[in-house]
Amino acid sequence: MHTPRAWCVILICLFAAAPPLHAQNHEQTARRLEDVQQRIKTLSRQLADARDEADVAQRHLRASERSIGQVSRKLHELQVQRRDQQHRLDGLDGERAALQAGIAEHQAALVAQVQAAYAMGGQPKLKLLLSQRDPAVVARTVVYYDYLNRARAQRLQAIRKDLDDMAKVEARIRWETERLGGLEREASAQKRALDKERNQRRILVARLRKQLAEQGGQLAGLEKDQERLQELLKALDRVLADIPDNAGVPQSLANLKGRIGWPVSGSRRVAFGDARPNGGPAWKGVVINAAQGAEVRAVHAGRVAFADWLRGMGLLMIIDHGDGDLTLYGHNESLYREAGEWVETGDLVARVGDSGGQERAGLYFELRRNGQPVDPVSWCRKDGKPAG
Repeated sequence: MHTPRAWCVILICLFAAAPPLHAQNHEQTARRLEDVQQRIKTLSRQLADARDEADVAQRHLRASERSIGQVSRKLHELQVQRRDQQHRLDGLDGERAALQAGIAEHQAALVAQVQAAYAMGGQPKLKLLLSQRDPAVVARTVVYYDYLNRARAQRLQAIRKDLDDMAKVEARIRWETERLGGLEREASAQKRALDKERNQRRILVARLRKQLAEQGGQLAGLEKDQERLQELLKALDRVLADIPDNAGVPQSLANLKGRIGWPVSGSRRVAFGDARPNGGPAWKGVVINAAQGAEVRAVHAGRVAFADWLRGMGLLMIIDHGDGDLTLYGHNESLYREAGEWVETGDLVARVGDSGGQERAGLYFELRRNGQPVDPVSWCRKDGKPAG
């Protein structure tokens, strides 16, 4: 049997061996976040794939717009690489021009030195020295000849070095030019693939619209799209309930009302609460006019809760900002973040598109607080300035 003194010793040892409470809480939170991240990814796949399996046209549209998103993203990445490559080439051209100027300068100085030597009569050094009687003149002559010889040697060495450097720069220019050509060829191939995918998508969208018109199912389709979105948001609420409030988010979105930047610049084509045609459900967000491929920025820091295709929304991204705040970005051309990733305010998360069967490009933007949509106009900057 342990005495009270022995129990005290055991308890002291246990507390000494245990990590601090805040460290335990941090590790537990990290494990919970990792688990939630995996659940978000699984949920994203399930919700994206489980619906519309019986609707062949919608399934084809989803596949087409996903493919467009991937090709478009690759094309933009290639364009950035090509631009960087051209900058490197421009820098190498500048190096080459500087080396050419240096070589020309050294050559001109060398010619001047040779001319100076011949100006002394072209006499060999020994003969010139023997012809002098004045020791002071002899000393000056020796110093001058030595100076000319050293100067010529230095100029010749500098020319050789510049020529070696020039050869290296020329080799790099050839390599970089070949790489730029490869990037341009790859970008052209991706552009052709993108054009092909977009043509196929136009055919699919026309077929869908004709099908809806013949069946009179536009209203039912809109209601079904809203049901899918609501189902997705409810499922995300259940998953995100395991994430501690503001985990990783430095400031609550609620503290920034009226000061949040917009996800993209542009006028609002559709306002919050506007009625839809044919008596469909009212708009719960806004549609912002923006060019195809324009950058979409996260309006606040948070975790990507969903990043995939959803009927009616196309390529959709949902970001959870903690404290029950969500932002939705729909109809994108391509997505740049995956479910579970953290983003900061102003991060590039997508590019504007017309996915979801839209006729023209634009960004759907929705802001939700505790499960209810709110008007983004009352939360975002009045000057329309984008986030970042």
